[in-house]
Amino acid sequence: MPSLQPVMARGASGNDDGANSTTTLVSLLRARSERSARDEERVEWVRSQIVGRDAEFETPFGRRALLYADHTATGRSLHYIEDYILKHVLPFYGQSVDHA
Repeated sequence: MPSLQPVMARGASGNDDGANSTTTLVSLLRARSERSARDEERVEWVRSQIVGRDAEFETPFGRRALLYADHTATGRSLHYIEDYILKHVLPFYGQSVDHA
């Protein structure tokens, strides 16, 4: 899949003529829409691994679905990663000063 890095680099340096950015953006959108069925399956599998994917909470306006809008800064936990940590890291994890 094409990357936004060339577009961002030109924009940051001031060498962006506008037309090339539009062409690149269109190619990025087209590439996304042309993803294969296998790619879509992979993306859906990763989405299915999000911890709290279907979480809801009570508000003064009734029950609402959780909307997470800060993926860039912190992301969300994924079941397959958390399971790995639980099985292969935490059994051996501890602070040496706690166990003399």
